[in-house]
Amino acid sequence: MIVADEPAAEAWLRHVSYYRLSAYWLYFEHPKGQAGPRFLPGTTFERVTALYDFDRYSGAS
Repeated sequence: MIVADEPAAEAWLRHVSYYRLSAYWLYFEHPKGQAGPRFLPGTTFERVTALYDFDRYSGAS
């Protein structure tokens, strides 16, 4: 996963928590046990947080 702004990512993780946010990056992960990188190419922290925000503000809670 590409993290362009580490201080912003740390703030996200403090505010939302690793556990809650990790559910949103599952979509971007390769299957468990597969050799190679954990995340699909081009996965960014910003895409993960955008997905979280979309879910949060779309009323789907």
